Amino acid sequence: MKEHLVKIKLNDVKPNPNRDLKFNPYNEEKIAALMASIGETGFWTNVIVRQAPEGKGYEQAYGHHRIEAARRSGITEADFVVRELDENMMLKVMELENQEDYRYCPLSLLESVKAVVNALASGRIAPFHPVETGEIDPKELFKGASKIGDKWKAKIGDDYLGIFSTKEEAAKAYREAIKGRVLLQGLENARCAPSFVPKSVGVAGEVRESTYYTAVNIAEYLGKTTSNGVGRPRKADPKVFAALDALYLLEVKSIKTSDIKDMNWSQLGKFVAEIKQRRERANLVATKTRKQLEEIRIANLQLQAEQKEKECKVEEERKALVKKLAEAETERKAKKLQKELQVALKKKAETQEKIMEDFKEKRRVLEKKVEQINKEDAEMKQADVYLPLRKETDRIVHLLERHDEEEEIKALARKALNPNDRKRLSDAALAKGARCEDMAKLIWNSAPKSAKESLKESAKREATKRRAETKGETK
Repeated sequence: MKEHLVKIKLNDVKPNPNRDLKFNPYNEEKIAALMASIGETGFWTNVIVRQAPEGKGYEQAYGHHRIEAARRSGITEADFVVRELDENMMLKVMELENQEDYRYCPLSLLESVKAVVNALASGRIAPFHPVETGEIDPKELFKGASKIGDKWKAKIGDDYLGIFSTKEEAAKAYREAIKGRVLLQGLENARCAPSFVPKSVGVAGEVRESTYYTAVNIAEYLGKTTSNGVGRPRKADPKVFAALDALYLLEVKSIKTSDIKDMNWSQLGKFVAEIKQRRERANLVATKTRKQLEEIRIANLQLQAEQKEKECKVEEERKALVKKLAEAETERKAKKLQKELQVALKKKAETQEKIMEDFKEKRRVLEKKVEQINKEDAEMKQADVYLPLRKETDRIVHLLERHDEEEEIKALARKALNPNDRKRLSDAALAKGARCEDMAKLIWNSAPKSAKESLKESAKREATKRRAETKGETK
């Protein structure tokens, strides 16, 4: 790999195109430490850059904190190692730089995952699942063909393409059918770059985009997979799953970067799992509610149509009976016939009334279902109203549970402090403990009082006031 040393102005050096400083900003403590190092030993000439693709200036592969520290230290130019690096290598080098911060700052891994997905979407790295060309692979001349009796069948996934006389014909049909397709073989939790939203991918060959990816694809690219047993495919590091879910929730605006920037991996994993589950449950409830209401609407229309048909039929029969009765009266037929017709009319009227009652009862059942669905929907919305208070509580609990200062106190306590300073440190710790106890009491004592309690307390104050006034008049 060709490389040479060049003196370059720092203003001509741009960040790695995969580095998102807005999403994952500089670590100020790291920059301060590097500035101190530069002040003592100078700027080390081990930062690798490449010529910018557009021809103007350079792009650094790594060392973003180091270059920023040099700028702040007043350095305007320095020696850099110029090397020919492609897009794939620029991405992998940045990933190696971010690994230093994975343990403490999940945003670094999120940035690396985001960079890989964006590179996949823009075509800067090869697809994980490319579009099939239908060309013959010398190692798999008869791929897609399998014997069935004395014939040969061809299929893609569960999609049968037909039965053929020879395996050559079956293999040819398979190659023709896969042209322009992406054979995903039923990937679970597949996503399509540049999006992080999980998609449902079913039968192989249904999609035609080449930017599909999974957590395993990203983990393999970043070198963050773990063994899944002898003879089995490797599986993605759980941190990659957490990073993808966090980026998904950021994309759909269920969370903000500020919600997670100070979290460790344990906190981030629990947080995104809870928010993702809550979002999916809300979507499921909303879908179920829409489906139920649509089913009830269709049932209501069918009920009305049936009711109208029954009413028309009964009305036609009633008119026929009225006509017969009129004819009987006109022709002065026997009273028996008139009586029979009157009984028949009464029965028809009773039948019509029963049909109307049945219709009303069915309507009442449907209306109760609608009322129950609306009630459940209102309860879900009420739960969402409380969500901001839950998030604020989580944030305060997170602040109270942080143990950063405990490690600093332990480190200082082990040092040779004089008795006066050790007492000052101890008194400050005891005072903070007392304040924490006061805060705990405040949390319980500041709860809003019920209307009944407020009235009782008001009545008590009035009684005390009257006793004081009576006592003053007596004096």
